[in-house]
Amino acid sequence: MHFMRTHCYEIGGDVFSLAELESCVIRGNLPKPYYPKPPFVTAPKKSRGYLAYALEYVDARLCFVLNNGNKVNSPLVTILKPSTLNTQMTSLSKCFLNNHIKIELSKKTVTLPKVCDV
Repeated sequence: MHFMRTHCYEIGGDVFSLAELESCVIRGNLPKPYYPKPPFVTAPKKSRGYLAYALEYVDARLCFVLNNGNKVNSPLVTILKPSTLNTQMTSLSKCFLNNHIKIELSKKTVTLPKVCDV
């Protein structure tokens, strides 16, 4: 995941690493994680420039999509396509939840992953 902080892109004269694009632009208006782990980065407190690029509305399913792509052992990262975006996001969300929800019938408990904390 080292490349998330070293590969950068220029957007409108501002330079963002992949980690900054994910954390500050794509997740811009989502609540910040309680226990962020790399490659998550926090925007500099003095800088608010990233807000000019932050998505105004962020679909909550995006959390599941980004968490699927951040797995170190994940062989593939899904490329989202505008024509099938809704279907892809639903499918990836279901996949993530199927792999991370623990149901213990004997204890009558359901354990959700941290990404579901509100």
